Amino acid sequence: NKVINSRPDGHTLLFSMNGVITGQAMRNKPEYDMTKDFIAISPLFEGFFGMYINPDLPVKTLQEFVAYAKARPGKLNYGTSGMGTIVHLTTDDFLQKAGLEMVHVPYRGGAEYLPATISNQVQLSFADVTFAQPQVDAGKVRLLAVTSKQRLPQLPNVPTFEESGFR
Repeated sequence: NKVINSRPDGHTLLFSMNGVITGQAMRNKPEYDMTKDFIAISPLFEGFFGMYINPDLPVKTLQEFVAYAKARPGKLNYGTSGMGTIVHLTTDDFLQKAGLEMVHVPYRGGAEYLPATISNQVQLSFADVTFAQPQVDAGKVRLLAVTSKQRLPQLPNVPTFEESGFR
């Protein structure tokens, strides 16, 4: 509130992560509009999510996963870093676009939900590609797609969601 109520004199800056944006998006009556009440100066970094599944699932592509999950409505779980987080909203957006019905299992962060994917407590999770890559390299999770516009140079064999038919 201090930032939103400060004089717009260029001396007050807000350094924020996704929580400020998603927190307002989850409210019926947001206290402010991030697109109207603030002026973005510069992004600090750009990161991308990957969609990870337990490697025991009998699917190798995003389309195969969608078909597999559609045949099992409400029987598969997905893990996130908590209600209303960017991971939760990203996963929910994908599930809606794909027409999937899965059970949400909120955790307290990536340190909990990615291991839950590895142990098959949840079958799907979204995570930052740099965070989860060691688990992919070890064969503990399978990466099906990334959220970037083009394929990532470090993952040239992994398709984007858009390439896989999901904008």
